[in-house]
Amino acid sequence: MVKSLHTWIIIILLLGLSAGMGFPCLAEATPASATSASLSAVAAPSAVAAPLPAEAASLNTGSWNLVSPDGRLRVEVRRPTAARPRNRPALTFALFKDDCPAVLPSPLGIEAGGNRFFTDLQVTAVRNTGGVEDYELPLGKRRRRRNKWNGLILTVENLAGAAADIEFKAFNDGAAFRYRFSGSGSLTVHREFTGFRFTPGRRAWMQAYHMSAPNKPAYERVYAEVIVGTDAADFSWSAGWCMPALFETGGDCYVLVAESDLDENYCGCRLEAEPRDGLYRIRFPAQLDGNASSWVKPVGELPFT
Repeated sequence: MVKSLHTWIIIILLLGLSAGMGFPCLAEATPASATSASLSAVAAPSAVAAPLPAEAASLNTGSWNLVSPDGRLRVEVRRPTAARPRNRPALTFALFKDDCPAVLPSPLGIEAGGNRFFTDLQVTAVRNTGGVEDYELPLGKRRRRRNKWNGLILTVENLAGAAADIEFKAFNDGAAFRYRFSGSGSLTVHREFTGFRFTPGRRAWMQAYHMSAPNKPAYERVYAEVIVGTDAADFSWSAGWCMPALFETGGDCYVLVAESDLDENYCGCRLEAEPRDGLYRIRFPAQLDGNASSWVKPVGELPFT
């Protein structure tokens, strides 16, 4: 098995939050809709169930759907078949809860090892997975927890013939995805094209990096209620938005975007300071984050087994 050279990006859906509160949090979600959001929620399964079908008749249909075990959450991955303007993503993903949009169509992509996986991609393989994971928590209302998930892995190739995997998992209360690489030698990840698009004008609860602390940029501030599309520079801080970040999607549903399963092979990421049309892209740390002396781009040796 190839270990990923990437953190998981997790998207948690929260229901039943009070519309009048200042900053919704996990504790205020209904138990049925918000189970554990710990790192274990996206760890490798202790037991693998029979693969479950992802709705794709062939690799040329341009659309794949992954559904959660309870059938209420759906991840849709699309490869537009029509001609696309230059620098538009070859693959996008969207997230739905009960067929209501939670994350609007958003770009997927990464640049690593001298290869760009963003435009002009072909899907060469689709694999379906599923699993059940049992684990224990040191604190909380329930010590023993169980996670069930369905999975989808797309293998993509760029024009140079380089390959990468994009792995998705769908849980009953959220979804996760990451990029994976195989091969040999050293690999440096230069940037991500990953983004998350939300409806402009809706509310969000976010924390902007600020430049006034001695160890800057810093992120130990109070979360603020902002409007989707707000530039972090509006707060006189322009180093980006922190994760996790909470977004209102309409009705009684909110989306929490976070990262998980970080190790020594990947960096802690943030969201770009200036969202365009409601799109928040992943941004790597600045050189200043390492006191201007550390290498902030992820580097690892392949393969990871």
